[in-house]
Amino acid sequence: MASKTVWIVGGLVVAIGVVAYVAFKPGPANTDAAGTIAEAKRARADGTNSFNPSPTASTTAEESAKGTDERAKQAELGKRTELGKAELGKAELGKAELGKAELGKAELGKAELGKAELGKAELGKAELGKAELGKAELGKAELGKAELGKAELGKAELGKHADLAK
Repeated sequence: MASKTVWIVGGLVVAIGVVAYVAFKPGPANTDAAGTIAEAKRARADGTNSFNPSPTASTTAEESAKGTDERAKQAELGKRTELGKAELGKAELGKAELGKAELGKAELGKAELGKAELGKAELGKAELGKAELGKAELGKAELGKAELGKAELGKAELGKHADLAK
């Protein structure tokens, strides 16, 4: 019974953890380029492309540097978000383990209480047994007195018969 209760409580804790994780999980960033479909920039042999017909070398290098900086910022933001989620998950797991420990203590307390009550019942039976044994011994003593009385009565009657015989 106790094992079944542990499984039920554990399942509830896991379900609550999953719901909390999904509820507090932020959506993807608006600037996140993952999964978007866009036209690719194609290089031209004459040094032009469809977006800028007469690019300069410095303009292309600046755009490349801007893209690299933006990707680095997004990567850093993603790492922080994932780290925060992991820490939240650890905290929820810690709460679940604490709940299990407290449940275990409660069950241990119930078991110890059950043992104490069983001990009281056994003690009660032993005391009852002693009382019944005492009654039996008392009965034997009274029976012994009655038999002793019969023997004395028999002696008295024997004495009367002896007196009559004289």
